[in-house]
Amino acid sequence: MKQIKGQVINIIIMMIIVTLAFIFLNSYVVPSNYEDQSGAHIWLSSSTIKYTNNWLKEGPMNLKFIMYEAPASIEFNDLNSRGPYISYPPGCIIPPYLIAKILGKSEIGISFIKHMLDAKYLLDCILVCLIIYSILTYCLKLTFRKTNILISIIISMFWMILPNNLYYFKNVYFSDQLVITVVLLYVLLEIFKDFFENSNNKVIKVLHFITKFLVILFGVLVDYYFLFVVFISFLIKIIPSFFKHKEKGKYISIIKKSIIYVIPVITGISLFLIQLINVQNFQDIIVERAKVRLGATANTLDIKSTLINHFVNAYSEIGILFMILVVTIVGILMIYSIVKYFKKNYDKSLSNLIKISLIIYIPPVLQIIVLKNHSAIHEFSMLKFGLPFVFGVIIIAYIIFKIYKIKLNSVLKLESEENKGNNINIIKVPGFGLVTMFLVIIIIFATNLKHRSLEFYKIRYDAPITYELENLIKENSKFEDVFISYTYEINTNPPMHLSVSNKLVYKIDEFSDINKQFPSMNENANVLFVIEKNNDIKTENIIKKEKDIIDNSDLVFQSANYYIYKFKRGF
Repeated sequence: MKQIKGQVINIIIMMIIVTLAFIFLNSYVVPSNYEDQSGAHIWLSSSTIKYTNNWLKEGPMNLKFIMYEAPASIEFNDLNSRGPYISYPPGCIIPPYLIAKILGKSEIGISFIKHMLDAKYLLDCILVCLIIYSILTYCLKLTFRKTNILISIIISMFWMILPNNLYYFKNVYFSDQLVITVVLLYVLLEIFKDFFENSNNKVIKVLHFITKFLVILFGVLVDYYFLFVVFISFLIKIIPSFFKHKEKGKYISIIKKSIIYVIPVITGISLFLIQLINVQNFQDIIVERAKVRLGATANTLDIKSTLINHFVNAYSEIGILFMILVVTIVGILMIYSIVKYFKKNYDKSLSNLIKISLIIYIPPVLQIIVLKNHSAIHEFSMLKFGLPFVFGVIIIAYIIFKIYKIKLNSVLKLESEENKGNNINIIKVPGFGLVTMFLVIIIIFATNLKHRSLEFYKIRYDAPITYELENLIKENSKFEDVFISYTYEINTNPPMHLSVSNKLVYKIDEFSDINKQFPSMNENANVLFVIEKNNDIKTENIIKKEKDIIDNSDLVFQSANYYIYKFKRGF
């Protein structure tokens, strides 16, 4: 009990320090503009806003938990005409939806997403800290409490300021960002897997099973990447069973161990398939998206060069060499561990380290191999290499100690003379902690991390956009309104403008295009025309057409740069 209390105190200390570091980063180093909806890949956050607002207004059950591109409006005759987005399962919409419901919100915007991202980013930093601390304490059995805390905090801060993390976790939210949180939580559960599964307390075992089941199920519904993570941990769990048990009980043991991995995965995939059945031509859409993500429609050389460029931007050339070195060491340690296992003379701490390392390192590499075009198109795919990158310092420190046959709990004794007298003080410094912190400092300086992170953020952060017309439409429109313009349009994608306006604006060339585009328009629809006040950007022909609209319409609302007219005549 005393030991558990001590660990709880350690965790609280780490959480407080990491939280203070995060607040400093978020307040003074790279402060957020919570009202700004611009910057690289902000369309992902905007898509989240669109989909979440649809769920909030119409109910996820009514929408079959499908993410629709367009909000409900009178011009759409059915759900399929609103553009179902089925490239991903809808798991990433669940957190913002639930948080909004808990807070009593009927609609969300970019400020909500960015505040939620802050909470998620902080949670991720804490999870990284807990993962490192758990590996040092539970896997490697390092006994220096203060050193373990210090190493965990430093590596968490190291992860916090990685270029990709600093920009994307503060500004961009969708499945690729949320899955990192789920993976971190899953890795933490895997570290203590043996402890929970071998516990004599049935309540603890059941709670662990339920928690792990729900995490896997949710991860499968968030991003395909999580399937790689579960697959690797599944193999790590069942492969030893082929060699441990006698033939009679071998397959029963394998089936029992497989349940926690297989059932939630099948459940998650089945739920997604049930959703897809409600979408017209879903087979064609899925096949087409799969071809794109697998790289079947892209040039292999272009994919490779783009991936290399993403790696360099995220981790630098030196960082890539460091990662290659770490992955090579993990491979060698794995082979060494397997040989020792069959000789019945394996190191349990090494075995635990290797198992966690394989879960950390193999999935992101598998994603690059299998979903190479997806990874090349999206720079934020490099987020998945963040934990492998910072965890590398633990691997390097471990191999140094093993090469020189130094015990992990060895101390470095430093002698110092007191100012008064000739007494000598012996200062004991934990060797593993010293080497680890030294490695972190070397990598930070070698990769020029501070400058690259700030530059990475600055380059991807655009000037704020006002969304004047979009806010005007949002504040004044109704379900029955259909917006038309000769000069302006708001499409479903890119989604930034629609996520604010909640209404599409259809651009036409001729008035007759309205009937062509909406041949079965509901008779209760109101046709409203968007007219920009600045005539300098228009041709004489457009000005003439707009005058005809103005002469036959009523001005219903306006802003500094836009008029909105309601057409009097019927179709």
